[in-house]
Amino acid sequence: MANSAPYTGYDFLIDTTGKLALILVNTWSTNAIRLTSSQFVNDGTWKFVAATYDGSSDAAGVKIYINGVQDTGATSDLNSLTASMQNSLSVTIGSRQQSRYVNGTIDDVRVYNYVRTASKSSRT
Repeated sequence: MANSAPYTGYDFLIDTTGKLALILVNTWSTNAIRLTSSQFVNDGTWKFVAATYDGSSDAAGVKIYINGVQDTGATSDLNSLTASMQNSLSVTIGSRQQSRYVNGTIDDVRVYNYVRTASKSSRT
């Protein structure tokens, strides 16, 4: 997301520091939320990761879970989402940018249209 293109939607990714980041965007970077995990996840072991968003347009409504445990140390460096993330694009697994793809393995992806409880954000 290096330029000012809208990028409406969301990204759940491993950032350049090896941490998880959930980014909810209307227009990057003036109308977005970004929450970054406190834990590194690219240590070569399998991780079960999940994220929830309650629709509040506030970073406090975003949660990241690693192996079924909420990362309460996750931090937000953007908290200015005031408009919809809705778009007509299909879900892309790997990368929005053709020059960047997943360097690893993805086993299972699920997207829900409701907030899952902490107990439901585990391996079930």
